[in-house]
Amino acid sequence: MEIINTILLICINLLIMKFLLKQNLSNLGYALIPVCIFIFINLFFGNLPHKLIPIILFYSLALIILSYMSSWINVIKNSKANVSEEFKIKFQKFKLFTVNIIMPIGITLFQIILVWNKEVQNRI
Repeated sequence: MEIINTILLICINLLIMKFLLKQNLSNLGYALIPVCIFIFINLFFGNLPHKLIPIILFYSLALIILSYMSSWINVIKNSKANVSEEFKIKFQKFKLFTVNIIMPIGITLFQIILVWNKEVQNRI
């Protein structure tokens, strides 16, 4: 059952990231299908504690929130320091790399750890 949950979480997060990168609402709609399957499997077959299901899904929602917050906040524009255009370009690339690659991988790995580690599940 953990393998099915892991595959569903990876699908959910990949579809959410695809939506964020292309801004196509159909990709977000496609993400609802694995979300419904994830909820159905875990509610009716009882593999995960019921308290853990919304926590795991809120981390997927955090990907959307993080992406929109990173587009609203412009650190270089709000700083008083004079920086070169080269630095601005490098900083923008680093920000996009962090928000679009590092954070989704970290969130997905954390969700997978929550699914597979029974000790953490019992503490929640």
